[in-house]
Amino acid sequence: MLFDLMPKRRRKDLYDFEDEMRALMDAYAGGRLVVITALRRMGKTSLLLTSLNEGKLPYVFLDARRVVGTPGVRGLAEELERGVNEFVASRSPVSVRFLELLRGVRGVDVDLARPSVSVHWGRKDRVDVATALERLDEAARGAGTRIVVALDEAQELRAAAPWLPRLLAYAYDHLEGIVLAISGSQVGVLRDFLGIDDPHGALYGRFLHEVRLRRLSREEALDFLRRGFSEVEVTPSEGVLQEAVEHFDGIIGWLAYFGWSYSRGMGDVGSILDMAARQEAEELRGFLSRSLAARRYRAILRAATRGPASWSSLKGAVEAEDGVEMDPHNFNELLQRLVKMGFLEREGNGLYVFADRVLATAAAKYL
Repeated sequence: MLFDLMPKRRRKDLYDFEDEMRALMDAYAGGRLVVITALRRMGKTSLLLTSLNEGKLPYVFLDARRVVGTPGVRGLAEELERGVNEFVASRSPVSVRFLELLRGVRGVDVDLARPSVSVHWGRKDRVDVATALERLDEAARGAGTRIVVALDEAQELRAAAPWLPRLLAYAYDHLEGIVLAISGSQVGVLRDFLGIDDPHGALYGRFLHEVRLRRLSREEALDFLRRGFSEVEVTPSEGVLQEAVEHFDGIIGWLAYFGWSYSRGMGDVGSILDMAARQEAEELRGFLSRSLAARRYRAILRAATRGPASWSSLKGAVEAEDGVEMDPHNFNELLQRLVKMGFLEREGNGLYVFADRVLATAAAKYL
């Protein structure tokens, strides 16, 4: 169903994206490192999961969003345990062999009868992730195949696992049975974390396949809504569809949210937009609560709600808030952070705008 709010796993539930799907399949077949980037709610997780399920390679899927908020490495260990157990539950030849090879790896208890693993995160018996990857590589090559290790929203691991890029570089260089698929919606933050563009970064210079998801065109967005409403046997007026596309733009996740909400009688376009904006406001407030420069970030975001804004006008908004002139370099660091986080975008004319209209509404009404 197109309006299902859960990430899609079947090709028939995925709207279009045939070119992106084909690029991912080719990368899995012949590449070693795949990076999938997109703004929030553009279907990145759905594309990743669908490509993994439609592909012929076995995979281990880890969602870094489940790690956020758990102290230390505990959350990462728990997600590793969940992902590995989901893989071994398939009882494929590769997963069975992997389970056998995991015996003796520090920090991993193996139960061959169930089958399942338990992963430890304490200081004395912390899981040896590098050795576990080596065993996974051995199992894949022994079966004459390769396995995809997929990390969704990988930038969320930068606090819990700052060593991750070095481990990924090791896997890229030495573990030929493993294909790395890494995704992120905070595109700039992800690239910084992985060190893709940094000559001193762990993954700098490695060949990668990058798949970038796009917004739907206006015509595609209307087609998506019409097809989705047809599936649920609801017929909104053409005016409602046009208004929805105007507010939710070509962001497929927001269009699905609108379709799901409207088909359940949860309000008109305006009220559903408000519900979506409240969700985005929580995201913005969460970011601000973790920053020492929250007041300045808020000034920039509020100024951007008035429409496309120049660098100097946004800097002026911060200076008006502070009452003093701000160093250009320091201001630029703040502005670029908002861009890397996916809150703002720089247009071709040099002006800055919100990445999507729901974000702009959230900042204007609730920030």
